[in-house]
Amino acid sequence: MAMLLERAPDLAPPRPVPLVSGTSPVRPLDLAGCAPGRVWVWDESTIGGNKIRKLEWLLGDAVAAGRRGAILCGPTGSNWVDAAVRETRRIGLAARVVLFPKPTPPYALRNRARTRAAADEVVSVPTVVLLPSACWSMLRRHPDHALFPPGGSSVRGSLGHVGAALELEARVEAGDLPVPSWIFVAAGSGGTAAGLAAGLELTRLPTRVAAVRVTDLALMNAPLLSTMAHRILAHVARTRARGVPRRLRPDRLTLLHDWFGAGYALPTEEAHRAVAAAEPCRLALETTYTGKALAALLSRAGSLDGPLLYWHSFGGG
Repeated sequence: MAMLLERAPDLAPPRPVPLVSGTSPVRPLDLAGCAPGRVWVWDESTIGGNKIRKLEWLLGDAVAAGRRGAILCGPTGSNWVDAAVRETRRIGLAARVVLFPKPTPPYALRNRARTRAAADEVVSVPTVVLLPSACWSMLRRHPDHALFPPGGSSVRGSLGHVGAALELEARVEAGDLPVPSWIFVAAGSGGTAAGLAAGLELTRLPTRVAAVRVTDLALMNAPLLSTMAHRILAHVARTRARGVPRRLRPDRLTLLHDWFGAGYALPTEEAHRAVAAAEPCRLALETTYTGKALAALLSRAGSLDGPLLYWHSFGGG
């Protein structure tokens, strides 16, 4: 956050709420079948997952606007809802939740229990089609609340990972890791991948982003992801930031589809193998997001040049 605000001071006010302490650990992954030093991991689980970076900006905007709470939505057992309820309540705001049904692997069951215990109100709808009307109905009853987007993926929320890209460049310059040719990251609502791609345009790194689709095509597709990244970049460019391009480099961001499987939160054999491969490396994955992202990296590792960086976004447990 500090690096981004130094580069683009007009992004604040509103000033983000500081939720991330320290930096994300980065280390090589000794994965079977990959040469030593071939694959590295940027581990966001130590800060509570990728959602925390988004919440710094979203909650900062809500506090500055005098909001007394936040309305959060997502699938049952959502990592985003779990993290957002926790952090919203931690800074003294109310947290109200609208959930829609989806498969619930073990981590999602734990998230669901924590959400129901911590939130001020939880409403469940029988289908995702009813989600927008339920959210707007809740907002009408609580007009002093902020309505946060699914996954926290908005222009402001994604600034968290614009800042993370600047941190990555600093870590490379410090010698903590080599320049990665690619970052592999799960793309659910897309804010993390889009923010990283936009942020890399502010650096000298040639690194490209492989966003691994883990949600339905209607919710995550190449035009949507590209538009999101360009909107983030345009938002930064409108400030006094130095040397911000107006458009992404054409090959900066790629959306991969082949590891989605039969549906959201439905595991694949490749994801199960990736989860197992990461266990000896002391890295806990799940099969909804991170297992599919690492599976894509492992599948592509033999055909790509340079070190590969796996962006570990999972913060649940």
